[in-house]
Formats: sequence, structure tokens, C-alpha cells
Amino acid sequence: AFWAKLTASALFVVGGFIALMMKDNAPNYMFFILLGLFFGMIGDLLNELKLVYRPHEKQYMTGSLAMFGLGHVMYIIGLTMVASASKAIVVPIFVSLAIGSVVATILLVNSTNVGMDFNVHKSSVFAYTFLLSITSAYAVALAVLLPALWMFAIGMILFLVRIKRRQLNI
Repeated sequence: AFWAKLTASALFVVGGFIALMMKDNAPNYMFFILLGLFFGMIGDLLNELKLVYRPHEKQYMTGSLAMFGLGHVMYIIGLTMVASASKAIVVPIFVSLAIGSVVATILLVNSTNVGMDFNVHKSSVFAYTFLLSITSAYAVALAVLLPALWMFAIGMILFLVRIKRRQLNI
């Protein structure tokens, strides 16, 4: 699984880089989406290394959560740049913050109820879950306004479901 995950992440980055290079005068948002993919790849690498170097598991876990979080910040910036032409961007921002807060809280409460203990990473896991939930909700809210974003929104929802399903053992 180690190499398969890293290969998939690297191919996402390579695909994003090729798309960026093929477009003359590529819009700035593409660069931020590519950065998000890159940070996700580094996060995957660190997440897998925590299994290889068990004595340093906490450091790798912290690093992977930080990289994943930075990736989602890049996605949010990229999405905001795409939608900035729309005057109705304020509502999706507040809706996604509200939904992200509720979803992150529910997921963390449920993960504790099924016996998961995040120990020293509780605040980091909450912050990452919050960012992931916000990014997913924001992508959906913007896709309602800009149908070209539906593929991104569906990808974010599937990613959120996959990550949280694995954490909650469902």
C-alpha cells in the first residue's frame, strides 16, 4: 500500500503540473490547486513513514497533518480565486464555515465514541478535520454557483467520506 499510495499522489501532482504547463497564461488558481496536490503528496509520504519509523511516529503524524492542512488551505485559496468573479461568494464562505464546524465536531465526537484516542494529536486532528470539512462544503457551495466545480466538489466529498470512514472503522 505504501508505494501504491505514493505513486497515486505523485501522478496527481504530475497530472496537475502537465495541465498547468499546457495552458498558456494559466490562471493563478491552477497554481494553488497544484500546490494543494503537492502538499497532499508530502502528507501521504509522512503519513506512511510514521509506520516505518515507529519511534518517530508522533513527529511524522504531526508533519502529515500539517501538510494535509496546508494542502486544503491551498485548495480554498484556489477555489476562492476561481469564484472571485462571482459577487455571491460571501454566502458560500459562511455556509462552509458553519457546516465545517458542525461536521468536524460530530466526526471527532463519534470517533471518541468508537474508541479512537488521538492523544497528543486531538487538536491537530480537529484542525485538519475542520479544514477538510470546510474545503468540502466550500467546494459544494461554489459548485452550486459555478457548475464547472462539481467534479472538484464530488472529489472532496468522496475524500472526506473515505478518510472519516477509515477513522471510524465503518
